[in-house]
Amino acid sequence: MKNGVCPKCGCTVVIQGVRVLDHGHGNRTHDLSVAVDAKPDAWVFKGRVTGELWACVCGACGFTELYATNLDELVKAAAVVPPAEA
Repeated sequence: MKNGVCPKCGCTVVIQGVRVLDHGHGNRTHDLSVAVDAKPDAWVFKGRVTGELWACVCGACGFTELYATNLDELVKAAAVVPPAEA
């Protein structure tokens, strides 16, 4: 939906950059995130890399897509080669 069109219903009313929150201890809010460990088998110093999640939400049907920040570092930590841009 980064292109502004909902893939489910075709609506062009898309809210972008929506924060994805969780409530923790004491009802404190924080942004949800993803984590990749560069060395997942290590006992300590796993080389954890994180990225915050944000969303695009369709204004008609509510369909939501999640996106992560810090992609370059997440890909490096996962040792994954991303597909070539079309």
